[in-house]
Amino acid sequence: MLLDENPRRAVINISKPIILATFVESIYSIVDTIWVSKLGTLALSAIGASFPLLILLYAISWGLGIGVSSAISRRIGAKREEEIKEVIGTSVVLGLLFSILLFIVSLFLSDIYSLMGIYGEVKKLSISYIAPILKFSIIFIFFDIVLGILRGMGESKKVMKVSVIGSFLNIILDPIFIYTLNLGIAGAAYATLISLIIGALSVKSSVKLHLRFNFKIAKDLLRVSLPTTFIDLSTAVIFFFLTSLVSKVSGNYGLAIYTASLRVTDLGFIPIIGLASGATSVIGAYYGAKDIKRLKEAYFFSIKLGLAMEALIVVLLIILSPYLALLFTFENSNIYKDLVFYIKIASLYLLFMPPFFISTSLYQGIGEGEKAFFLSLLRNFLRVIFPYLLAINLFFIFIGLILGELVSSLISFILSLLALKFIEKRVL
Repeated sequence: MLLDENPRRAVINISKPIILATFVESIYSIVDTIWVSKLGTLALSAIGASFPLLILLYAISWGLGIGVSSAISRRIGAKREEEIKEVIGTSVVLGLLFSILLFIVSLFLSDIYSLMGIYGEVKKLSISYIAPILKFSIIFIFFDIVLGILRGMGESKKVMKVSVIGSFLNIILDPIFIYTLNLGIAGAAYATLISLIIGALSVKSSVKLHLRFNFKIAKDLLRVSLPTTFIDLSTAVIFFFLTSLVSKVSGNYGLAIYTASLRVTDLGFIPIIGLASGATSVIGAYYGAKDIKRLKEAYFFSIKLGLAMEALIVVLLIILSPYLALLFTFENSNIYKDLVFYIKIASLYLLFMPPFFISTSLYQGIGEGEKAFFLSLLRNFLRVIFPYLLAINLFFIFIGLILGELVSSLISFILSLLALKFIEKRVL
């Protein structure tokens, strides 16, 4: 199906349902934070303190999902569909191994939060939220494997189905688990786990997970998934330092604002991830078919579409910031004015993300994840060095994030232009 379409149409058709699905997921993320914010400022700070560990989990599960998607789409493009079962079985084995590692991490949460400078009630709340998520990380990992399989096969509508079911169910279960069952912040974690299980089961007739290990395919999967994992893992490290920096510079008050404003900007961040995910599948199929002309067209169109989409989202976030801030101030009206301001500031970094994310999709699509990892290391280095250099107050920390995003995207785009010329010569 991918090979029969115009590149622009292929990108839109594959990405549209994924973008819609990830947009719904971002709504869930915000609603999740809204319900938690009703527990007070400390609970909201605890969610922010958990960002680095959540990103660690997402790094592993999303990385494996991208690896599966790239491997399947390249095999479809090269007319080697008989290897798809081997890809699925091997990804399940790798997922089990990664979940064991995350379970081990969950045993050292107290020490990890102490290293971050998180103590007292915020530390206690953070552990009660993140512990069940890490202990049952296999649910997250299998969920992303299922999505990766569907994306790789071009079944983006089923990706949307799984994500929408999981997200809406989570929105419904959150208040029940947090308040009705009186589980507090831990209830948000349990609601998420149950929602993911039901979402994945909604396509059980289309995706059959099984155990089967092929060393050669595992190497291929890890070549894409491990760099992708390390991309997000390096982001987790960055948020580890940034969370510590915000906590030291602005205390729990600043951490609550930082948490809420970033959750709002997720509305713009997650859709570009959806577009990049769709671009990976399209680029992978064209690369497998050695159709470099359509590969290049898909790449440049994805960047243009991403820039237009992010510009619109930033305008909407700025206009709606007074209303969005109200969602997080049920019992924290003292942070409202500052939160409105920082939502406007934080949204600006979204303008510079498309060239970076589509460039990493290029490398992931052609199976060269290590080059995507290099771009991410550069990006994250810049995203941490600028905030630290400008860490006078919370405002300049956000300015540092924006500058890091701008510089890294420009460098990524230039390097990708050079890479496209090299790919064309290699294939021809």
